[in-house]
Amino acid sequence: MAKLPFALQLYTVRDHLDRDPAGTLERVKAAGYDHVELAGTGGLTHEAFKVLLDQNGLRPVSCHTGLDELVKDVGPTIEAARVYGVRYFVFSWNASDRAGWAEAGREANAAGAKLREAGLQLCYHNHAQEFTRYDGEYALDILLGEAEPVNLAA
Repeated sequence: MAKLPFALQLYTVRDHLDRDPAGTLERVKAAGYDHVELAGTGGLTHEAFKVLLDQNGLRPVSCHTGLDELVKDVGPTIEAARVYGVRYFVFSWNASDRAGWAEAGREANAAGAKLREAGLQLCYHNHAQEFTRYDGEYALDILLGEAEPVNLAA
């Protein structure tokens, strides 16, 4: 089995990243990380942010993105993959009812299919709300049940 790298999700340090992208990435590296999951660029272009990552010896393994962004247009996501050299895009979700989770699953399936055509994989990042039950079924099962596994990994 391949050894997976530890990566810091940059959302964890988002406030610092917004104030000081270069300094924040320096501190992430100094803390011992070699890999990160991207979640924002501190207001920089993807190209400028990639330069900072490279300068600090940080390799992105995935990008956290919004489902709404993917539904609207996957083009920018595909372009970000090219800039960063990543294959995995991760999103999270929260809905207030069964219908909302099902709709999100259908939307993720469609977006995931487009990403897959570009050689990318859409993944889901869960929290506690996915274990809420609607008519006895977990929200996570509703979401994943509306998507083909090749289009949405959990």
